[in-house]
Amino acid sequence: MTREKTTKINRLLESSPHGAVLTTTWLKNQGISEKLAWWYVQSGWLKHLADGAYYFAAFPVRWVGAVNAVQQQLNLPVHIAAKTALQLAGKSHYVPMRLNTIQLFGTPQTKLPRWTQTSTWNESFILFCPKLFNKPVDNALIKIEVDGLSLTVSAPERAALELCYLVPQKATFEETALILESLSRMRSKLLQALLESCTSYKAKRLLLYLGDHFGHPWMSELDLSKIDLGKGKRVIAGGGCYNARFQVSVPELGDN
Repeated sequence: MTREKTTKINRLLESSPHGAVLTTTWLKNQGISEKLAWWYVQSGWLKHLADGAYYFAAFPVRWVGAVNAVQQQLNLPVHIAAKTALQLAGKSHYVPMRLNTIQLFGTPQTKLPRWTQTSTWNESFILFCPKLFNKPVDNALIKIEVDGLSLTVSAPERAALELCYLVPQKATFEETALILESLSRMRSKLLQALLESCTSYKAKRLLLYLGDHFGHPWMSELDLSKIDLGKGKRVIAGGGCYNARFQVSVPELGDN
C-alpha cells in the first residue's frame, strides 16, 4: 500500500462514524474515488455492501448505520417514525422490542437508495411519504444516539400521530391502542401544535379517541376548538363501536 493510500484510509478511519454505511457520494467528498474504494476492498480495509455503499471491515454495520448514512451522508428528508420511534424511546412497553421492521417517514417522492434493501441486516425498511403535516412543528423531530450513531426520530407526540395514520393498512387497531394506552405523559403543547398541523382526520380522531378512552391527562389540556377534525363519520378498522364525541367508529375496547 502506498503512503498516500495509507494516509487516506487512516484519515477515513479517524473521521468516519464507525458502524455506519459509507456511501460513494460521501466517500468522494472525502477524496476517495470508487476506484480507490475498490482498492481498499481488495486490501481488506473496506467491504462492499452493494452498489453505492461500503463499510469498514472491522466495524460490521446494522440497520442503525444504514439510517445514519441516509440522514447524515445523503441528507435525505427521512426520519424514524411511528412504532419504531416509540420503541426506541421505550414507549411501547407492552409490545415486543425486537425491531423486525424499521418504519420511516419522508417527504413526498422521497426514495431510499437500493442498498438499504440488502440482506446484510435482519430488519427491513418501510418508507411512508404522506404529506401528514401542513407545516413544520418545532421539537417534533429529535436526535437520539443508538450504537454510538446519531439518528433523527419522531418525538413521541409525532410518532403517536404517525402510528394512528398507519391504522389499519400498516398497523393494527389493537396494537395501536395498546401502545397509546402507555402514552399518558405526552406534552400537550407539542401535541396541540401537531394536531393543528396534521392533515389526516383519521389520525387525529383516532388519537383523541384513544386519549379520551384511557383518560390521559393531556386530553384536558388540549384546545379541541382549534383542531380541525373534518366533517362526517369515520369508520376505522371495521368499526363496531361508535364514539359520538369524535364521530368515529372503531373496534370495541375493554374498560380502562
